[in-house]
Amino acid sequence: MSQLHRVIALSVGLHRGGRLATAALGVVVLGASAYVLVAALNAPSAEGVMLFTGQSAPPGSPEGTDLLAGGVGDLVRLTGLCTVPVVLAVVLLVVRVLRQAAWLDGSRVVVRGLRTRSADLSRADVSVGIRGAGGAPTLDARDPVTGASVRVPLRRLPATELAALASAVGRDTPAAERLRALAADPLV
Repeated sequence: MSQLHRVIALSVGLHRGGRLATAALGVVVLGASAYVLVAALNAPSAEGVMLFTGQSAPPGSPEGTDLLAGGVGDLVRLTGLCTVPVVLAVVLLVVRVLRQAAWLDGSRVVVRGLRTRSADLSRADVSVGIRGAGGAPTLDARDPVTGASVRVPLRRLPATELAALASAVGRDTPAAERLRALAADPLV
């Protein structure tokens, strides 16, 4: 098997401890959100209290009004329903973190998050630049055949993985030279 056709796992995403902490935090947030949602949806109304206690509604109040004055019971239910988007966001974040991975399969880089994307670095338009406020270096590749765009964070990649990415680009381009420079000295 030649060097270009072996699969090399890239050191992106969280390691085992970070993944476990993310999963634990997700379980806690989901449990708390479920508790708030169930409690809010089961908030008592004046009608429910009347049936339970046998008392009638206060004079002048319409049937089925909330026990709490001023529609606060409805506000509690609405607040409980607002946990639904929070739950969805937490689920998506946890799934993305737990699935996050990248690998180099020959000259094709594959990045997995919520969905899996890949690009063949030997024919892709590749650039290496600084992204974000923290100045993290990334490799951006757009496969001209499939149109797929891939971004690989380079911050924690060891020199061997950076050199493998440079070899996958396989030609003297600014991106390959930048990858080789990062492999030689990560502070470049």
